Amino acid sequence: MAILIGTVSAEDLNGAHATVRTHGLAVFGVRDLEALERLYFHRAHTGEAFFFYFCTPAAAAPGVVVAAGRVAGVWKDVPETKDLAGVSAEFEAVFGRRWEDVVVGAEREKLFGLWRGYIGVTGLQPHPETTVNSIKESAGRARIYELLLG
Repeated sequence: MAILIGTVSAEDLNGAHATVRTHGLAVFGVRDLEALERLYFHRAHTGEAFFFYFCTPAAAAPGVVVAAGRVAGVWKDVPETKDLAGVSAEFEAVFGRRWEDVVVGAEREKLFGLWRGYIGVTGLQPHPETTVNSIKESAGRARIYELLLG
């Protein structure tokens, strides 16, 4: 087992809940390609499932987890084009869903050119009162990855 702790805005997390309810999948853009590559490498070489915890600093006390889900997919080979149509076509081949249906973020059309990868999540559920510190303390031998989303 491995654990991913993602920091995301409260607005984007609310959008992700709605997207998962409607399409079964929510996808976040990621700027930190190095962190995404470590995550991708770990998943590809171990086959482990990832538990995905979300923190929203503006909506909760620092370090409090407000939702949890499972990593459904990682796309790190995003073309460097600034053409949304090209990215969207390849995105659908990777995630099996249309970009415009599952990518979360109020300004996704403006920001997509900055994102160097994407990560999808399913099974998103509220998970209040858990802290990042308690996750780290109880993780045992599980690898923990932290990532800023959007």
